[in-house]
Amino acid sequence: MSAVSDEEIDKIISFMDPNGDGVSQEEFEDAFREGRRLKATAEAEEKGKELLVKLVEVLGEKTPAQWFEESNTEAMPGEDLPGLDTSEFIDALKKLGFRKKQTKYLKAYLDPDGDGDVDLEEFTGKIATMNEPLAMDEFNQTVGNAMDKLEKHMKKNYMRIIDLFRKADKDGGGEIDNAEMKAFFTKLAAPSKAALARAKKAAERKALSKPIPEEEPDCSKPPTGDAVVDLMSFLDPDSNGITKDELISGFREGRRARANAVDEAKGRRIFKVILEKIAESGKENGEWFDSVNTSATLPGGEPVIDGRELKRGIKKLNIKMSAKNFTQLMRFLDPSGSGDVSWGEFLRGSAALS
Repeated sequence: MSAVSDEEIDKIISFMDPNGDGVSQEEFEDAFREGRRLKATAEAEEKGKELLVKLVEVLGEKTPAQWFEESNTEAMPGEDLPGLDTSEFIDALKKLGFRKKQTKYLKAYLDPDGDGDVDLEEFTGKIATMNEPLAMDEFNQTVGNAMDKLEKHMKKNYMRIIDLFRKADKDGGGEIDNAEMKAFFTKLAAPSKAALARAKKAAERKALSKPIPEEEPDCSKPPTGDAVVDLMSFLDPDSNGITKDELISGFREGRRARANAVDEAKGRRIFKVILEKIAESGKENGEWFDSVNTSATLPGGEPVIDGRELKRGIKKLNIKMSAKNFTQLMRFLDPSGSGDVSWGEFLRGSAALS
């Protein structure tokens, strides 16, 4: 099921169990019926609003009052215009090219009190607000969206409402208490093993499609040819001569880049030792990564481990590592500097050593 936020979970619970005394099977089924009604109402209002915009465009320069007067069979000169009854309203819309189903949506939208007539005041009032967002209650909108996700989950898994209820009712007591419901919806919204596996495969494909970082540069010989051209572009990007300040700045930047390259090269060697220890432990790389990961994922579902998890995993491999060595390892595995290592980054690091 697509993710359900904590806010949505709290509102679903409040919606199904307003008294906080547990949800019976009957209340659970009633909540789904009400959720469907909320969704249908929201869709009908949206369609009605779109059709009203179209109606105003079709009327052109004709005012609502003029259209009402033309369409009203009971209109008397000099008197207030009575409302259009259902048949008058539908006939008037059909003359403008609206289909039968469209007239029903417009009638429901323009006659919210359901008295059977569409009066001029209701009509002009809706026109005045047709460019504003729908005024559907925020709570009902959130609940309607969340209930719709549950409906899609049931449809995908060939489940009935009773099947969902039984799954949530862990103790089989015939009622779902607040804790059971929160645990159920939280688990339902979590990525499935199949989804995590797909995300992991996608990360593998993405990682292997990227270029592998080069080995530590060989700086034992003076630059020649293209390297000289690159050096001049680095020191003198404007091609207007190298000033003293630019030369000093260039050397500082070069030293920094050199230090980063050295750290990355050392991180590469450290990572090689880690992979060897993983192999000695009898685990595959992916198996070890999953054992270190505490179920954290990136937005797309790709597994990710943070610095603390990585340190614990390395310690379990009986590898002693200084803070500086760990920084060098992270520079190699985490070039973006996010502080985390995704499965894709781990895989790219492994591929760089092969």
